[in-house]
Amino acid sequence: MEYTEEACASIKEISQNIVAACPVFRNNARGGRVWIAESQFRDALRASPELAVMSFFLQYHLQEAGEQAIRKTVVKNRRGFMSSHARTATKIAQAILGGEIPESPEGFRADGMRFTDAMEYVAHVGARYASSTLATVQEVVEADDPPRPKFSLADLLGKA
Repeated sequence: MEYTEEACASIKEISQNIVAACPVFRNNARGGRVWIAESQFRDALRASPELAVMSFFLQYHLQEAGEQAIRKTVVKNRRGFMSSHARTATKIAQAILGGEIPESPEGFRADGMRFTDAMEYVAHVGARYASSTLATVQEVVEADDPPRPKFSLADLLGKA
């Protein structure tokens, strides 16, 4: 998948902010790694609207440019918004990035629920993407801190 330079920078920055803001990452980081259970991360997203908002915008930036333009999921690649969220989520993300908080007299719908506030919608939808967000954050961290060489027990003991 191809991302613009701006999208790549946004994906990296949001991923780093998630790691910095999420206590689960800080408490489980070992040697620069942030491998945690998806259930732990999902709980953290549900407990923190700020993390869920970051997850939401990460998913927006993971959408392909063409998908953002038409507000629809075209490529089923488990990156970005699901087709059920794409139209409303993309519309809200674009409005917020443009400097306004959208309003809707009939509310915003997601997952059989109605949200009167756009930011409540953003937090709810962002929390739904624990798996995709976690995978992306881990990829970004791994790219910044590549795996160290693996050694066998014999190598460590000096026995070749």
